[in-house]
Amino acid sequence: MRSLTEFQHYLHTWNHAYTGRASTAIYQVLRANGVSGTRVLVPANICYAAVLPILYSGNSPAFIDVGSDGNIMLTDVQAARKCRLRAAVVPHMYGNPCQDVGAICEYLRQHGVIVIEDCALAMGAEVGGQMVGTFGDYAVFSFGYSKTIDAGYGGLIVSPRSLEGEERASGELEVYDSSIGDELSLLSQLYRVLRNGRETAFTRHVYRAIPRHYRRCFLFRGTRWHYEMLERKLETLSAIVQERWASLAAYESAMEFPPELSRYCFRDGAVPWRYNVLVSPECKPALIKHLLQRHVPVSDWYPVVARMFGVSRDFPRAAAMEAQILNFPLVGVSEAQIADIANAVNEFWR
Repeated sequence: MRSLTEFQHYLHTWNHAYTGRASTAIYQVLRANGVSGTRVLVPANICYAAVLPILYSGNSPAFIDVGSDGNIMLTDVQAARKCRLRAAVVPHMYGNPCQDVGAICEYLRQHGVIVIEDCALAMGAEVGGQMVGTFGDYAVFSFGYSKTIDAGYGGLIVSPRSLEGEERASGELEVYDSSIGDELSLLSQLYRVLRNGRETAFTRHVYRAIPRHYRRCFLFRGTRWHYEMLERKLETLSAIVQERWASLAAYESAMEFPPELSRYCFRDGAVPWRYNVLVSPECKPALIKHLLQRHVPVSDWYPVVARMFGVSRDFPRAAAMEAQILNFPLVGVSEAQIADIANAVNEFWR
């Protein structure tokens, strides 16, 4: 990222509005544009929070596969055009910018498809010198847990278009309170248990029930005080980007890479979300168990979420990514803690 000033100029030049969370922003864009009763393009490995607003707006997701970095590719988007699409969610996964984003946006616009550029994990990132969020018809950002700027919750819509319709849609939603946070914590634990277990008829029943019972957790508006706080938090963006790259470098210098372990490569212009590695699928379960026993903060996002929404078809490249990826924190950890995490990983291979 070249400077915080550039991001601030972007906000002041285009229209922007704060929202309860990025999923709320997606919902407001779909509602404001009258997108209903159709299909919305989305990658198979995105967070379920980005898919639920598609359902809540009266649409259904059209999942597509991803490339080797977890991002969608133009060829898969072109193949999906046979679906009846009115909108598409195009994310920059793991803070690694989607290299085809310009071509994808141009292609979809030619076919009358509204493009929502999902920058939830990539605030401040660039593709070819152009800032992410400036390619689509709309951009959405997140201030939720572990995002580039973590403010607990919060989202942001940015667009060259008027956002009057989006702000009207926001007025229909309830204001965030602590009970929403409590329900989200419960849902996160429930999903982790379901995802890590064997899929059964009960699992599928719970997945079908989640959209009905957790709507308020994904569609809400923040308080005026919280939105003002988000404005102030944006002033820390440059420092946070630098911290993320410094932490990534610390991992790189401490981590050993046997044949069963490889780097996830971030391109120039990326803003790393977490430190990712790719592990042999045969070794991954045992490595996770080893790390959890040593209280290492490890996760393995993002899974193939299509199954949660009743889509059983295969997405081989997204499934391959799910089978291999592990993530470690980049923010809120000291160099000593990073060294401890890397040593725990290294110990597993010895």
